[in-house]
Amino acid sequence: MADVFISYSRKNSDFIHKLDDALTAAGRDVWVDWQDIARGEDWWRSIQIGIDSSDTALIVITENWLVSEICHSGRLIVGEGL
Repeated sequence: MADVFISYSRKNSDFIHKLDDALTAAGRDVWVDWQDIARGEDWWRSIQIGIDSSDTALIVITENWLVSEICHSGRLIVGEGL
């Protein structure tokens, strides 16, 4: 089980890599797509499982995130757990 699931727009990947590095350095187990979805996996199902199995969902809201249908779908899944 991960401590933190990160929802983000891929257009902000540079920042997310730095955030992931900082959280990992602080001893957090981070779920992020480039590390936790294997090639050929059902990526949407993997995201659902990642959200469900994480203690915290960290949504990095940027202009790119706000216009992403995929990001908003993930937000809906996170909201189901509230």
